[in-house]
Amino acid sequence: MALMASATIMSALMTGSAAAASDPVAITVTGSIVDNTCTVNREQGVELNTVSLRDFEGNNSTLGFKVVDVELKDCGPGITRGVKITTTGIEDAADPSRYAFKNAATGGNAAKGVGLRFYKSADGAQPFKVNDTDGVTNTSLTAGDNTLKFGAAYVVTNEDSLAAGSFSTTVNLTLAYQ
Repeated sequence: MALMASATIMSALMTGSAAAASDPVAITVTGSIVDNTCTVNREQGVELNTVSLRDFEGNNSTLGFKVVDVELKDCGPGITRGVKITTTGIEDAADPSRYAFKNAATGGNAAKGVGLRFYKSADGAQPFKVNDTDGVTNTSLTAGDNTLKFGAAYVVTNEDSLAAGSFSTTVNLTLAYQ
């Protein structure tokens, strides 16, 4: 008998909770659909040519320039509005101008006194800052496939500690479709 009374009380309590939980809730979901995105290979590798220490000409001198292609595939028709390209990475602290990406190679076999300069175009005229929020905007794109062309080169950041060895760094590009 006590068991039956207990079950009846529990049932009454649960019904009360269910009634309180049935208050309506409005959830507003927002977003946007864009027509100008492209498919891009998210991880790419570039190997700069081997250079000799003796060919560098002091701080800020560069060697081993190479054109870096980034392919944009299947771009939508709105791509003609352009894409803003910015960079992030790890700065070489020895370069006060903030234009040198740090060599991430470590240990006794790592090159020293050298970083990477990454350029906004294939002509090597203007480098990106390492964490360049201004970046560059490219508006000469067309629907379909496009190739963005950049440049990369070794740069001396500290000629006093310059030493031969391995080199590796990562340049992160952010593509913001306009």
